[in-house]
Amino acid sequence: MSTFPWIAITIGLLIVGLLVGFTVFYRKRKEGMEPDYRTFFTMGIIFLPLGIASENYAFFIMSMVFIAIGLLNRSKWKDEP
Repeated sequence: MSTFPWIAITIGLLIVGLLVGFTVFYRKRKEGMEPDYRTFFTMGIIFLPLGIASENYAFFIMSMVFIAIGLLNRSKWKDEP
């Protein structure tokens, strides 16, 4: 029997569990935090060459999404200290 399906199912359940945990944690917080959109842009720039070099389209698409989110909210970028 192949171990791949069990590993994929375990990783999927772990990701879903973490997402549910983070969602509950952030909904319980009273004050909301504004995301730092410059960080999204930076993460996109970092993932872009990784996705191109490894020919992994998931990283490439994720980098494009992060870059788009960062650039669309450029007016909300926080100043660095």
